[in-house]
Amino acid sequence: MIRQDELDYVPDNGFSTRVLGALPPPNQHADRRRLALLLGAAAIGCVIAGALAGPSFSVDCLGFTQRVTTAMVTPMPGTETALTIGSIAILLAAVASGWWALARSH
Repeated sequence: MIRQDELDYVPDNGFSTRVLGALPPPNQHADRRRLALLLGAAAIGCVIAGALAGPSFSVDCLGFTQRVTTAMVTPMPGTETALTIGSIAILLAAVASGWWALARSH
């Protein structure tokens, strides 16, 4: 069994200090890029969910929804509402997760 005082420090002759000193500085734009990717993925997910939900939720932009919905099977009654609520919940969770990660990093 390892004692607790043995876990505190392992002598390495300054190796950890040299390695940490050689690391590049943290990227300041990584958090913004990560949040932008997260929001973009959530937006794409909402568009896909809206297209799958049927024309009752989709915005008709130059006949896009007619082309998509005619190529798909008509969803069961109530499916569009469940998909819409689910996609909104996922979007809110993704945004909250991004903000939480951004706040934790500062």
